[in-house]
Amino acid sequence: MSDTKRRQERERGVKVNPENYTVEGAYDFIIGCENREDALTLLEALEKRLDKHGLTLNREKTRLVRFGRRWDDGSGNSGSETFDFLGFTHIPGKDRQGRYLVKRKTARKRFSRSLKSVAEWCTNNRHLPVSVQWKQLHLKLSGHYNYYGVRGNFNALARFRHEVWKLWFNTLKRRSQKVNKNRLYNLISSVFVLPTPKITHPEGWLDLNPGYLLGRAGCGNSARPVL
Repeated sequence: MSDTKRRQERERGVKVNPENYTVEGAYDFIIGCENREDALTLLEALEKRLDKHGLTLNREKTRLVRFGRRWDDGSGNSGSETFDFLGFTHIPGKDRQGRYLVKRKTARKRFSRSLKSVAEWCTNNRHLPVSVQWKQLHLKLSGHYNYYGVRGNFNALARFRHEVWKLWFNTLKRRSQKVNKNRLYNLISSVFVLPTPKITHPEGWLDLNPGYLLGRAGCGNSARPVL
């Protein structure tokens, strides 16, 4: 164990396994532990440290989950759970070669929230020229792909584009009772075409070391969706 690690333990008053590490977002963070005992020890220490500064953990967001290929909770139950972090649902799995990795897909709540935002925008701006609407939706979808375009999440991106297209089409239909639906369909299918999904982070956001808990997942500097 390095001198830095020993010093951190002395400062915290907690002895932890060197395999434990933290992944931080803007306001949330994950503490990855190799075993349940370490997780409980760190959780207790964290509560005491926060209490010392007049702060408390958000119990609705804080939970202990079994995750990863080496988790052992002492009960013989080695099954792994999933969790949401930074807009993604993280799922333990394997690649085509049978190697362990963490699969990530757009979290259900974030997917619904993003669609709701697009629906509200379309409704509030349906009076604008179709070309102007298309440019804005193009930006919104591009922003969505830039953030959620991680390896293994292509199906969720394609479904999001499809849902956005339907929202846009249905909103435009309501602009007039005399609208020609076939013409409108062809217009936004062949002229004002929405951008197709693409994987913008084929190797993940940031390399994490050690990485067995989150694989190549992490929090990076990718642009947030423009929604």
